[in-house]
Amino acid sequence: MLDSFPSLIDSADSPEAVSNPTELIPVRYSGDPIPDIGRMVRMPLFKRCIFITLSRAYRADFEEYLWLIERGTPETWYFKPQKQPLRDLEVFDSSMRQPTMLDTPRVWASAALTTPTDDDIYDCMAGHSLDQEYIGACHQCTDEKSEALDNTDLVYYAIVSTNSQHSPMYGSNKEGKQIYKLIRCGSRESAAAEAFYHAGVRGCSIVFSCVFRFGETPDDKPKAVVERVDELWKLAEEAEDNSKIRVFY
Repeated sequence: MLDSFPSLIDSADSPEAVSNPTELIPVRYSGDPIPDIGRMVRMPLFKRCIFITLSRAYRADFEEYLWLIERGTPETWYFKPQKQPLRDLEVFDSSMRQPTMLDTPRVWASAALTTPTDDDIYDCMAGHSLDQEYIGACHQCTDEKSEALDNTDLVYYAIVSTNSQHSPMYGSNKEGKQIYKLIRCGSRESAAAEAFYHAGVRGCSIVFSCVFRFGETPDDKPKAVVERVDELWKLAEEAEDNSKIRVFY
């Protein structure tokens, strides 16, 4: 990968260069045009190309990584359990062998990583506009929801993945297996910075992300039912059912 990178720089069709987390994962407001679902970018500083995908996350994606969200310890690499019910998570011992640096990591920049706290609110139910034909964003709702979110502590989860290298400790059946770890952050900006670091410096992929309200995570309520909200600002509202956990992705 390092040997082929200079040819990309010289090519007229060279992917866009990014040099910071904001360029890698820019914010996207509700009224913005829908961007390309997937594209290649390059990080000249790290001599690495990254595949960025912006597709929407669904329930099946959340369920795919629920085992790690519910049971994983942050910054610890795990092999994904293969049997149900889940046994104790199998830890990848990185002191024996470092995780693989992927040639072309992928970063899934779904809504959890791209939605700003001041996102535009179009569905105004408070009658703030006197013009019934107005179809733009409601500035009063946007300001109110943004202020509420800024006063609400959130927890951003990002799932990092790469491959394991061969080690006599695991045997050949674990060589090349995917490993995963959980990253927890207190803001979208911090989560984007972690994605930039892990993809660029460590050569790892970001395969999923989601947002919980602080104090309302699987760690806080291990047996609670998880309920998806379709807008980030709804995490700032007080929960109607304390037996449930709300998540945005």
